[in-house]
Amino acid sequence: MLLRDLIEWSQGLHGSQLAALDAALAAASLPTLSLVRSKEDADLAAILERGTIADEDECRLVIARLADTASILSQADRALAD
Repeated sequence: MLLRDLIEWSQGLHGSQLAALDAALAAASLPTLSLVRSKEDADLAAILERGTIADEDECRLVIARLADTASILSQADRALAD
């Protein structure tokens, strides 16, 4: 849950801010935010492809994405939506 909260908090980070945070996380031997975002994108694509939500974590991911009206669909999401 904490990780999901941090991802939500950081939705506005892009460009140099994201690069700086990624560098700090990598220096601490932690997964970068970019890596975590990519994994979430892949997880969401798998849910959409499968057409069902498998568990509570997937449900939270879908709800968070639906609630985030400020975000723009990724290329993978757009391809699945078409």
